Amino acid sequence: MKAIIIHGGAGGVPTGERKERVFNGIRTSILEGIRCLENGKSSIDAVLKSVMYMEDSGVFNAGRGSYPSFTGGIEVDAAIATSDGKFGAVAAIPNIRNPIKLAYEVMSRTRHVLIAGAQAKELASRLGFNEYSRDELSKLYLYEEAESRIESRSPVLAEMYRVNKDLWGDTVGAIALDDEDLIVSGVSTGGLWMKLPGRVGDSPIYGAGLIATPLCGVVATGYGEVIIKSLLSTKVAGYISNGLSLKLSSKRVMNQINSYFGMNNTGFIVLGRFGEAYRIHNTDAMPTGVWWEGLDEPIIVFSGEYYYEFKL
Repeated sequence: MKAIIIHGGAGGVPTGERKERVFNGIRTSILEGIRCLENGKSSIDAVLKSVMYMEDSGVFNAGRGSYPSFTGGIEVDAAIATSDGKFGAVAAIPNIRNPIKLAYEVMSRTRHVLIAGAQAKELASRLGFNEYSRDELSKLYLYEEAESRIESRSPVLAEMYRVNKDLWGDTVGAIALDDEDLIVSGVSTGGLWMKLPGRVGDSPIYGAGLIATPLCGVVATGYGEVIIKSLLSTKVAGYISNGLSLKLSSKRVMNQINSYFGMNNTGFIVLGRFGEAYRIHNTDAMPTGVWWEGLDEPIIVFSGEYYYEFKL
């Protein structure tokens, strides 16, 4: 059974022109992954293609669309995990093009699982990775607008976070299943808007931002500090391994997060070994696309239900 599910981040409901751009971004991204699976390529290829498209689109908080940090640059995190036990991640890397691809290189070409900061940037340079130009970075205006209005940024940092909850930390992610029953999870993010330099979120942390087991893949999005402290992906996968359905496992973990950390901070997608898929979020929206073998067109869901079980 071939299947793929992707998301564009949990947060506010996009409106107007942005809603159209997000819809088109989700649709084109999942079609890239579907094309890989239908052409006999692996779930690794499908996840890389889908996530790389979202990184390059400038629409989502990843790649060239990453939110600027407190000092005005971008630092990105990304990771990829497979159900046969492979994992690679990069964290707090200054501007590079397609960090998800660098995470794959860490997984496939090194003895390590996580490389961070300037050393990850050096590895990327040695492997021929380029940067996004300043003109390509689509969200630097957020920093420039804030800088023009605020003489002393530090005292108002908490207020910025409070007012701009929809900019807290959306990631992009994908999970795919191929004919070899390989489940692959991938994630990429620019992290929190106005984060402190060097901050690392949940995305490159196995068992928090993502996981891939023989039974399921999980990819999270939202406020990374909450996702790390809750070990979200590990808990979801653990309940599934104990025999609970994707739906019950996901709702149990989300209920725990709501109880401990409140609302408006988290969302995640899950893909099972038979192609069953689930999405859940405690935010207003989480744009999601899903497809499985035999479906003519991908299903795209924005908001409405806080959880959505896709029926095969």
